[in-house]
Amino acid sequence: MVKPPSKKTHSQPEEMHLNITSLIDVLTILLVFLLKSYSAEPEGAVTISSELELPTSASSLKINENTTMVTVTKSAILVDNKAKVATIGPDWKVDGVSADNPFAIPALIDELNEIAEKKKYIADNNPAFEFDGRIVIQADRQMPSRVLASVLYSVGQAGFDKIQLLAINKFE
Repeated sequence: MVKPPSKKTHSQPEEMHLNITSLIDVLTILLVFLLKSYSAEPEGAVTISSELELPTSASSLKINENTTMVTVTKSAILVDNKAKVATIGPDWKVDGVSADNPFAIPALIDELNEIAEKKKYIADNNPAFEFDGRIVIQADRQMPSRVLASVLYSVGQAGFDKIQLLAINKFE
């Protein structure tokens, strides 16, 4: 005996729709996270003066972005790439060197003392900040050692005792 075909009505397939509200929420959170963690410059990036030809080194130490920077170009000594504290003449002669002490650059010492006082004041009032006496010196590879000695002496007189010399990593 053969059964007659069923008389059930075939229902129309349900329309499927995608609820994108939760998807948009997730994408918004990801977008905010990525924008907040994005930096245009890599951490420890340093702006190098166009007047400088830096020496090379095999060291791969990183530089803290809050570190004070002294730049010695062929024509001037700058602090944090802003304040010009001394002029360098022909043959690397530094103007303003003390007559009593040929290693001291008084204008550099004064500028760095002011920066050190500000950083110490911030460190005293903000436990998240610490003044550690770090400074970075970037200078041309052709700079004579007497100029470097004067800069190092002046930096030390201002209370910066952890000195890094900026160089280009020869392995990169």
